Amino acid sequence: MNILRPLIYMASRSFSLDVLILVSTKFTGRDIFGIWQRELAQTQSETSARVEYFNSDWEAYRHLSGEGLIFAASESYLHNHVTTHSVFRYAPPSYLKVTLQHGFECVGFRHSADHVRAHGATASFGADIVCAWQPSEHLVSMSASQRSKLLVTGPTSVLQLHSAEVARDPRRMGIVCENLHSVRLNGAGDFKGSSSTHSPNFAVRSKRKVVKSLCVRIPVANTFSRTRSRCREMHASRMPRCTG
Repeated sequence: MNILRPLIYMASRSFSLDVLILVSTKFTGRDIFGIWQRELAQTQSETSARVEYFNSDWEAYRHLSGEGLIFAASESYLHNHVTTHSVFRYAPPSYLKVTLQHGFECVGFRHSADHVRAHGATASFGADIVCAWQPSEHLVSMSASQRSKLLVTGPTSVLQLHSAEVARDPRRMGIVCENLHSVRLNGAGDFKGSSSTHSPNFAVRSKRKVVKSLCVRIPVANTFSRTRSRCREMHASRMPRCTG
């Protein structure tokens, strides 16, 4: 949700576009604490977005009438991304399909050693466009066949920055936490339990509140203002589409 939310708000509020959020029924099964469902409900209540659930590729396809853009925060040919990858494969050609980079180390963009052990040196996408945080030379795991799809936009988080200045105490230390589903925590061993145990202990000792599930984010220049026109150019060129 945190990757797609800024785009949903921008599309709805700034451009008054018809926004449809397609949600797989597998989503609710993984959301055991209802956190994502609450975020989804809040996003829907604050925008004009519609929400539709689908249980199969055919059900998803039935919602894709007309033309438009489809954004996915996680999509590749890997098994963990099979749901979004299948939606992209079966989407009508009138839709431009866009995959967003969702982390500094991200499948198909930049792999750590644990990514390589778990998924291989690279991965391909079903998207027509892949939006990255950094220029091509830093995306060391993007295959040659996918680089023509590359559009450097920066992270979507820059679309929803604080409007007021945030007070910062320079004497307070910071902490960078790994996402608990990262392959770093299970590629070379089972470190999720250890991370969950030590984070609260660290918080107690440092007298700070630690959020257990965070993703590393790096600031990149906001180039989303140019994305819309660039997408039109790439759509007009009718880039080769993934059919397998």
